Order: sequence, then C-alpha cells, then structure tokens
Amino acid sequence: MEAWVRIDVLVNTAGHGPKGPILNISDEDWHDGVEVYLMNVVRPSRIVPPILIAQSCGAISNVSASAAFEPDPPFPTAGVFRAGLAAFSRLYPERYAAENMRMNTVLPGFIDTLAGDGGSPGADRNGPIRAHR
Repeated sequence: MEAWVRIDVLVNTAGHGPKGPILNISDEDWHDGVEVYLMNVVRPSRIVPPILIAQSCGAISNVSASAAFEPDPPFPTAGVFRAGLAAFSRLYPERYAAENMRMNTVLPGFIDTLAGDGGSPGADRNGPIRAHR
C-alpha cells in the first residue's frame, strides 16, 4: 500500500480447473477446482475490505463464465464452483454495500480457450470461435 497509496478496484479471474467426465473427477481434482474457481476470489475479498472501507469506496469485479448458470459437461468443476462464485458475489455486497463497496461478476459466454490443446468438442483451431452443445 505504501507504493500505490490506494486500491480502487480488485479484479479476480481464473484459468482452467480440472475437466473430464463428472464421475471421473477425483476428490483431489474437486478440491483443485474449488481453489481455481472460488477460493481465488474469496481470499483477496477477505483482504481488501479494511482498505476499501478506510477509503469510503471500492469495487471488486469477478470474471467468471456463463457456466455458472449453464454448466458444460466436459467442465464439471467449472460449472459447480462458478455457481458457488455467483452465490458468493450476491452475498458479499449484502454485507458491504453500506460501506460503499460493490462486487460485480461478469459472465462471458463460451470461448474455446482450449482449442490449441485439442480443445473441447466442436473446437476448430482454424475457424471462428463458436459455442458448442
């Protein structure tokens, strides 16, 4: 804080957690999924409130995915824990709105970010990015 003086916004985003058929996901992979998709938001969201409250304002923005409400079978941990993030993102401002803090979550639609490694069903590395079902 000495170098930057203040925090105006915290932006949280995640990479990819474990993927595969839902019943083949190990306990360890489920735990990895909660770390990737949920705890990466919970932990910094515990740290910044005292700073933002002292400043009398601030925002937290989470970048999630539409999988929070439309889970995709190849990515079960993403669907489950992004739904948890959606709930967290609703509960957090209930507590901190009076302190002039807000939390928003952006839910982009499907983007085939795994196309380079064989990707997901329907992925075409040479074609346009497109949704699949």
